Amino acid sequence: MQKEISNILNNYKTHLSDEVLTNTPRRVSESLEFMLSGYHQNASEFVQNSMFESKCDEMVCMQNINFHSLCEHHLLPFFGTISIAYIPNNYIVGFSSLIKTINAYAKRLQTQENLCLQIANCLNDTLQPKGVGVIIKANHLCMQMKDSTSSQANITTSSLRGSFKTNASTRAEFMQFANS
Repeated sequence: MQKEISNILNNYKTHLSDEVLTNTPRRVSESLEFMLSGYHQNASEFVQNSMFESKCDEMVCMQNINFHSLCEHHLLPFFGTISIAYIPNNYIVGFSSLIKTINAYAKRLQTQENLCLQIANCLNDTLQPKGVGVIIKANHLCMQMKDSTSSQANITTSSLRGSFKTNASTRAEFMQFANS
């Protein structure tokens, strides 16, 4: 990959000094390895390894979790916040494991829609709660760089499972938490 990056940058050498470009291919390669490190992680293991028995049967909500990902269409960042909620069914999960789960999926080439689905499916399949809700609010550099009039546009996606999908009051409670 470093060789390909070097070839691309050679086309712009007249605009940039050799000193600036010398280590750029290595830095870009290392940066991409870090930003795509989620492919080497099993997100469900983070949940499995921090599940605890509990009698809690009320909504657990974690909101405004910052994330960064790369658009699979343009290889440009999108970033924002994620709110997650679930209603336990005999088990709760450690909060840091929720963040690790998000990062495992976000550090892959993604679309926002798929990121939302993957997080919800992982929690639903692994934790088997009574319901799961995920909301992602993000800004996309691929969109902002193409059209400056959309620079303030936020994209919001949601994925609901179980009682979050079937029970209007549960869904409304989650939406209230996520938007506060």
